[in-house]
Amino acid sequence: MKLRDICEKTAVSKRNIHFYIKEGLLVPKQDPENGYYDFSENDCLRLTLIRNLRSAGFSLAQIRALLTNPSTSVYYMNLRLRELKAEHSRIEQLEEAISYIQQNLPLHPGLPSLIRLLENAGLPEVSAESAQNTLDFEESDSDLVNRYLWEVFMPEGPLSDYQEFLWSKVNHFSSGSCAEDYRLLSRTLHGFTDDQITAYFSGNRKLHEEVIFLEPSEYVSYAEKMKTSIRHFLVHPQSVRRWRMQYTSLTAPSARLYDSEIARTMDELSPTFAAYRVHVHAVCDLVYDWLHSAEGQDTLSLMKKTLEGCFDIDHCSHGELQAMISF
Repeated sequence: MKLRDICEKTAVSKRNIHFYIKEGLLVPKQDPENGYYDFSENDCLRLTLIRNLRSAGFSLAQIRALLTNPSTSVYYMNLRLRELKAEHSRIEQLEEAISYIQQNLPLHPGLPSLIRLLENAGLPEVSAESAQNTLDFEESDSDLVNRYLWEVFMPEGPLSDYQEFLWSKVNHFSSGSCAEDYRLLSRTLHGFTDDQITAYFSGNRKLHEEVIFLEPSEYVSYAEKMKTSIRHFLVHPQSVRRWRMQYTSLTAPSARLYDSEIARTMDELSPTFAAYRVHVHAVCDLVYDWLHSAEGQDTLSLMKKTLEGCFDIDHCSHGELQAMISF
């Protein structure tokens, strides 16, 4: 369809369409002879999505991230919800403060009386962004963390009633013994930039998919790959520094949750996750045994020296060993 047609179909102006093309959010085919754009139905759907996301207050950078990696949508929806709640809270405080000032204004206010009223009104001093960071951990934060951890393992298509029950059970763990790990991960994810979120969601999926599709005959070769990756990681200061910075807030809580009581529920909910656990345990056991052998002793010594206590390969089913290959 031509530019005029897609404008009518999506209710987006020509100016905005050209802007989205310039920003790389929309990439229609272009006639090489006359330079006119030829829009497809997929372009139409994409443009409608962009329009709706803009109406909901999402930035261009956020929309670009969503279009590039739709799996990050849970993060951006959660972030926008927190922004709106913080904004709502600030508006309520402003409304109350300004009502107080209006009710107490003298008939002939001067600057001194106005200053006193402003000081006593309780005007909010923090920005909406700061207020957002002080919001309590909520159900939407639990959903964000669970999707980050488990989405790659979830069955395709609609869940059965029993699977829905199991998934709701997984979400309830955020208020129990695993609550602190959920809070740590939620704060960490909310502190990431758009590029970091895209990288971590994509990297998390890639890392797990490699293990999901392993065959038992590939365990030894994958273990060798892990050994090489770990040695490479340990001699690169930038990777080590990033590991140490994120160990307490991201790596360790993720490993604990993957090996917590939640994992037993996920085994039942997702055959994919059950297979992943079998594979990752088998491979990491091979790497663990190698590290404690004469051949791997130097690597283990380097790990202890370089990471300075920011690792625990003896627990959590050696989940941190697998995490090291992503660095």
